[in-house]
Amino acid sequence: MKRILITLLAMLVALIGYAAIAAWRSPPVFEIESPSVEFPLMSWDDYQNVARSVTPPVIDQRDIGDGAVLIFGAEHRSDPDHPQFAALDAAYAAFDPDVVLVEGRMGFLLGSVMDPIRIFGESGAMAAKAKRDGRALYTWEMCRTCEPEQLAERFSDRQVALFLLLRPYSGSDDTTRAAGQERISQIIADRRSRPGIEGVIGSLDDFEAAWEAEFQGQAGWHTLRGVYGAPGFLHDMFEYANDIRDQNLLNIICELTDDGQRVMATVGWSHAVRIAPALRMMAEDTETGD
Repeated sequence: MKRILITLLAMLVALIGYAAIAAWRSPPVFEIESPSVEFPLMSWDDYQNVARSVTPPVIDQRDIGDGAVLIFGAEHRSDPDHPQFAALDAAYAAFDPDVVLVEGRMGFLLGSVMDPIRIFGESGAMAAKAKRDGRALYTWEMCRTCEPEQLAERFSDRQVALFLLLRPYSGSDDTTRAAGQERISQIIADRRSRPGIEGVIGSLDDFEAAWEAEFQGQAGWHTLRGVYGAPGFLHDMFEYANDIRDQNLLNIICELTDDGQRVMATVGWSHAVRIAPALRMMAEDTETGD
């Protein structure tokens, strides 16, 4: 019996050691050292008009500074057989980046037994290539505290907390209140210690009280499909949050390409459309030597 216990313990230690080596960790945030630049973005009104004619993926490649950038604007899909992943493979191989940027922070993944596309979509697919080829890999998201701090400059603490909790929530017209409460409770449990949420909303009761204070008498939150098109300040904050995230991405690209790096970034295709004017300006400045 003792020998069996020792063998089982050795196997457990070996398994833990393997997981520690093989497991993915969240890619680091890129720390921008250059002074921040405010880049031109496509307006949301113009985007609405253009979006109807866009067929993803949106691929935008430009020479900028002493380097180059390729933006791969994807649909958020987790089916490895979706055709966009073959397009991503081809774009990556042809562009051969030095630095890879992915949307989102991703999280734990055991790379040898879990499919990164099924777990993290296009970001997982891109990260897998970067890890395989030894490329520098970062998330283009801001630091955990940076986004809530910027949102709090325009919105109240309660509004920021509601937004940050409802952004990952997805309901539908058929979602019952009980089902919605179960989903949002899981989100609250996972995120209540994060900046912008901690100390403001820590339970379902807190959440529903905050919703009632902001949206007295309006339709329930449980049918919302995230925050895009949501009522009141939620949609305004959605637009502003995307603006500041896009500005962060563009400043990262500017710093890296000025350093001669070839940068490839995966983004939701709406980001690719809205940052196109800034990338065009950056490329034109390169051509004219400005």
